Amino acid sequence: RGKNMAHARRTTNRYESIDPKNVDSQFLATVLGVTPTAVSQLRKRQVITGNGRRGKYDLTEVVPRYLESIRTGGTAEASELLKIAQRRKLDIANDKAEGQLVSVTDVATLLNIAATNFLTCWGSIPRRVAVELSKANSAKVCREILEIESDSAREQFAAPIIQYFIDSGQELPDCLTETLSDTDGSFGKPRLIVKRKRNKAK
Repeated sequence: RGKNMAHARRTTNRYESIDPKNVDSQFLATVLGVTPTAVSQLRKRQVITGNGRRGKYDLTEVVPRYLESIRTGGTAEASELLKIAQRRKLDIANDKAEGQLVSVTDVATLLNIAATNFLTCWGSIPRRVAVELSKANSAKVCREILEIESDSAREQFAAPIIQYFIDSGQELPDCLTETLSDTDGSFGKPRLIVKRKRNKAK
C-alpha cells in the first residue's frame, strides 16, 4: 500500500510539473491518442507545429489544430466519396440509356422466358409430329417435318430476346443476328443424326 501511494504521489507531481505550452512528443502522443511516430508525421504534414523549442509543443495550439484537421479532413473525404458515387450513378444511367449496361435481373428474366418457350415447344414435338411421321413415305419427308419443328422451337427461344431489343429501341447485336434472326432462313437447316443400332447377330 505504501509503495502504491508513493507511486501515485510521483505521478501526480510529474503531471503537476508539466507546462501545457511546452510538452514533448511522447506526452502529446498520449494526449492525442496516437503514437510518437504519428506525431512526427503530423508535424511533417504541417498539421501541427512546434512551439519554437526543439521537440516541444504547445497543447493550447496543437490540440485545436489537430481536431480541426480531423473535422475538415473527414468532411473533404465524405464530399469526395459523394462526388464519386454521383458520377458512378450518372455513368450507370448513361450506359443503360445507350444499351451498354443491362440489369442482371432483366437478363435472367429474359433468359427464363426464352428457355421456357423453347423447352415447351421442343418437348411437345413428338406429340405434334407423331401422326405426320407415321404417314411419311420417305426419309426426306421425315427430315423436313423435323426441320420445321426444330426451327419453330428455336424461333420460340429467339422471339422474346428479339422483342426485348425492339422494345428498348436498339438493334440486335451482330453476335446475335445470325443466331436469332428468323429472316432469310438464317436459322439454317439442322442435320438429323440417326445412330445406327449395332447388329448383335454379328
